[in-house]
Amino acid sequence: MLLRMKDCMYRSSPEGRTFEVPEFTLEKGEGVFVSADRGEDARLFLRALASLAPPLSGIFSYRGQYLEGAGYRGLLPYKRKVGYIGADSVLLCNRSLGENLVFARKYFEEDSGHQDILSLCRFFGIEEKLCHRPAAANPEDVRLALIVRELCKNPEILLVERPDHELDVWRYHKFLEILRTRREQQGTALVLYSMDQTAGTLCNRAVSIENGRLYGSSKEIPAGPRPGEGDVIAWN
Repeated sequence: MLLRMKDCMYRSSPEGRTFEVPEFTLEKGEGVFVSADRGEDARLFLRALASLAPPLSGIFSYRGQYLEGAGYRGLLPYKRKVGYIGADSVLLCNRSLGENLVFARKYFEEDSGHQDILSLCRFFGIEEKLCHRPAAANPEDVRLALIVRELCKNPEILLVERPDHELDVWRYHKFLEILRTRREQQGTALVLYSMDQTAGTLCNRAVSIENGRLYGSSKEIPAGPRPGEGDVIAWN
């Protein structure tokens, strides 16, 4: 099992609204399609999976190791295994698209099996645009640079919010092609939030978020040691 969440609680708004994950598991090569009555809850779920949103309570584990109490440095081994492509993802504004990709590759250089940056840029048709800074680039090119940056991690878990966001039809389907290949041929676990049912064909199961709570199937988890119920997880 790659990932397990149990009885996790998150704060979804400054006003005190909460988001609950009673139970969620993720296996290698699985594809999970997420639907939600509120897009902000779907984004929070993906951010939680990416360890970008610390839970108020509950259990969060990766490959059987609990991540409770881990500060930023302690979470880096997990973060390096996760690709997060969200509507709120950003690039360094004072660097070109190409420099952003090079910096990301250096940051994750201890990992093996990187996709070649230029090969992916050619695949998406942005090779000639890497000299532009994000503010001067087409929003579609910025989105594609973000996609390339996360794919270059060669992640075990890939989290994608609105895969069609900012992309034309041709590049959107190129992106879906990459996601399908990663899952089916490389065993990458995929969690995808989209309002396009075409994207759902990449996945083998679905979960839904309604009224601030996650619902959906999850494989049975064997009994084992666990922290005390309701332990607060301090990730900061």
